[in-house]
Amino acid sequence: ESKVERKARMAQFEKDLDAEVEAAKASVNFTKLAQESATTNDGMSIFEALAASGLRSLRYWKEVPGLRTMVVNDLDPGAIDLARENVIRN
Repeated sequence: ESKVERKARMAQFEKDLDAEVEAAKASVNFTKLAQESATTNDGMSIFEALAASGLRSLRYWKEVPGLRTMVVNDLDPGAIDLARENVIRN
């Protein structure tokens, strides 16, 4: 497989994945889910794999009502260090 073919295959994969994610998101009422989560003792848990700097995780933590647990993870140890630093700063 050439570099051009691999790039085209990855571009198609990303396009297909985006379409699947959008379809899945359309089937969930996130506002209702967050409101229901805010009124329970259990709350909502989020696991973010490949979180990189952790900024999206911080935004979830600050903006999602009823969020009780947040797990931030990445394969890159440097990304984990950066995410940990961002959590401490914010």
